Amino acid sequence: MLCACGGVALFNWLPQKLEDDRLVSPSKMQQINNEHLAATAAAVQNFLLLCTAAGMGTYWGSGTVFEQHLFEPLRIGNNSDAERLLAAVFVNFPVNPSPMQTFATGAQREKRSPDAGWLRRIEF
Repeated sequence: MLCACGGVALFNWLPQKLEDDRLVSPSKMQQINNEHLAATAAAVQNFLLLCTAAGMGTYWGSGTVFEQHLFEPLRIGNNSDAERLLAAVFVNFPVNPSPMQTFATGAQREKRSPDAGWLRRIEF
């Protein structure tokens, strides 16, 4: 996938730790971390919209390979209290690949329901 795109943007988030000097319950800490995760996901979505508006194709991947193999060389934390990867966004991904390009779709693409089951167009 790296060979098929112009670049990749990695989106990480940092869970907040439960510290001894703060009187925060574990359930409140989970709520705080859910908000951090949601904010990072919103940033990814905004980035996707920006790229689309600029005419660039994108693909949002989980980035597991990056997390497993590149976090240490890039000096991104990889322990339980460190940054966590939310998304690897492949930018300038070919929307309509040429016949000369090999193009792999997501593993779940063939398993999803037809667009009509979850997509609705609203015209103004």
